Amino acid sequence: MHTRTFIPTNTKPLHQSLDDCVVLFLDMANFVELTRDFPDKDVVFAMHYCFSAFEPVIESAMGKIIKTNADQCLVLFIQPDKDDIWPCIIELFRQFYSICHYYGVEGQLRCGAHRGSLVAGYIGSNRRYFDIWGKTVNMASRLERHAKRDSISMSETFFSEFCPHQSLILSAQHLKSYGQLRTAQYDFAHLRYH
Repeated sequence: MHTRTFIPTNTKPLHQSLDDCVVLFLDMANFVELTRDFPDKDVVFAMHYCFSAFEPVIESAMGKIIKTNADQCLVLFIQPDKDDIWPCIIELFRQFYSICHYYGVEGQLRCGAHRGSLVAGYIGSNRRYFDIWGKTVNMASRLERHAKRDSISMSETFFSEFCPHQSLILSAQHLKSYGQLRTAQYDFAHLRYH
């Protein structure tokens, strides 16, 4: 059999480079443990309520949920307004804690945030889907994994532009595939009880 038969007729992705973006990775850190005893239908409803609560908050800051993967969420802001991003992040944590309170669970959210350039567009031939790629996306993902529960881990480029808590200390952290980078963390656990 020839390899050629497996190559789709439309082999070029539709994409464009975007220069000034903020990418957030959100992860419900202990979701699996919390929902282990829930019926599957209840887990689906919980996720539906959570992402339905996130959408208007993100869209009010001119952002978009690019994709979800079970208890994770990838968010993109193109040419973000400096005054919109931090209030948006605070409200995402508030909404999450509100839903956890409703379900009577101690859910924990982690976030990674990075600012930079990326590529956005559609891939696939028969069934095309939208996604984002590049170092900015990868960095936000690494930062999310590095974040403590109930906190955001920020790159220096995000921190210097969007974090109002400039008294936070940037410290060198080792991030997989990136080595030592200056990052900052901010804890949102205090919002859990408000």
